[in-house]
Amino acid sequence: MEEDSPLLPSSCVSAPEEDRGKATWQAWKVPLLCYACAILLDWAQVMRATPKVRLFESILCERYYSARSLEHLSQMALPESMCKIAPIQKDLVAVQAWLKLGDNLCALVTARLFGQLASSQRRTLVLTLGVWGQVLAEAWIVVICRLTPLVPFETVYVSIILRAVGGGEMVLSAIVHAILADVVPEGKRAEAFFHLASTTLLSEIFAPAIGSVLMDKEVYAPLLAGLPLQVISLVAIAILPKETELLREPTDALTDREAGYPATQHSVWQILRRQWPFFLVHVSFLTSMLARETLDFLVQYISRRLNWSLSKVVSVQKEYPEDISSLTGQANYIVSLKSLFNLILFLYILPVFKSRLVQHDAVHPSRVDLWIARASAAFGVTGLALLGFSSSPLSIILSETELMAVALIIYTLSSGYPHVLQSYGTSMLPSEAVTSFYTSLAMVRIFGTLVGSPLLAMAFRAGLGMEEAGMGLAFYVAAGLFGISTTGAWALS
Repeated sequence: MEEDSPLLPSSCVSAPEEDRGKATWQAWKVPLLCYACAILLDWAQVMRATPKVRLFESILCERYYSARSLEHLSQMALPESMCKIAPIQKDLVAVQAWLKLGDNLCALVTARLFGQLASSQRRTLVLTLGVWGQVLAEAWIVVICRLTPLVPFETVYVSIILRAVGGGEMVLSAIVHAILADVVPEGKRAEAFFHLASTTLLSEIFAPAIGSVLMDKEVYAPLLAGLPLQVISLVAIAILPKETELLREPTDALTDREAGYPATQHSVWQILRRQWPFFLVHVSFLTSMLARETLDFLVQYISRRLNWSLSKVVSVQKEYPEDISSLTGQANYIVSLKSLFNLILFLYILPVFKSRLVQHDAVHPSRVDLWIARASAAFGVTGLALLGFSSSPLSIILSETELMAVALIIYTLSSGYPHVLQSYGTSMLPSEAVTSFYTSLAMVRIFGTLVGSPLLAMAFRAGLGMEEAGMGLAFYVAAGLFGISTTGAWALS
């Protein structure tokens, strides 16, 4: 043997490194696949959101002027400024509200079925069906809008039935969260949820800008570009294991006695009937999600209040307020700005804050989740109220645009609320009930949205007819809903 030859064979030296690499991949495989699936689906959805609103607005605009014997206007390319009048905007809100209402009604009917199917370790099947339902629904909307007025625009509501395949978006989100909860230890669960939410935020930062660029060329371009992304997400779903390996150690979760229910009782529905904490978690989660429904109107609200175009930020001179040629920038960037603050919150502020409390102060992770939820809820109430008051006596101190930016930043600090609340609720459950728990959250959210979405839509439509602070009526209602969430978070112990 040579003097410079190694004492151990190279295979023996590299074996531990290979084992560590395999262990690392096994630990990260499922989370990374969940993140990849989420970013593809969210990118497609966010990229087409504003173009879809603009497409609906243009169709309703042409219909409005045609019905008033102004065919010479309806047959030409109408400037977007002519579509900002209250009657057209109210019709646009109604279309969006009915689509959301129908989506949630069908999802409520099918959620229990697909949730039970997912609980029987067929999660990948439900995810696959759900993605195909989204693809078919979006393709249907594109076809109907393209054929209007040859085909009645109202047939766009058929997409509601197609979107219900697989249980809808909320059930898909619930299943992905359940998969993460299964494979991530309790101390890292909230952080994993933050990472999942961050993939959505990455989409919201970059996708709106790309959607606006494509929309400037052709309004249908971003709608069609989202379809391949949804299809590609099926690859990530196909690689997911059919049964996720449970990595949660018995010491990571609260014991059955600490959770407050017998060891043999694994039904979430039985727990909900008997256990007050679970009722509070569901109510708090529901009301916070309802409050977030107002964000669907955020771009339209800013467009109307600040006189901005949907695709361009108005830099309008006071002498020529109708001159749309002076528009500069991208209105979609307001969504990207909010998402950027959210990303910083999820990837740095909340994880660092939680890790320091757990490591240095020896606070139980579920306890930290609860305190983060309480603080987040307070920011939510404040931010939503300020969004409504963006044109008020406060504008003496700050301009209307600056006040709205401050309100968005404050509201952004509440973004971690639903994620830490879900993590807190999961800590009280045995692993067998995790999927059922997240399905029940999805069903409660769907049921509440059926009531809350029309309420917020009516408040928004009523606000459109008001001036000054009254225009933010929907955001006052949302602040009240988030106030209920705040009360629920403080009632938990």
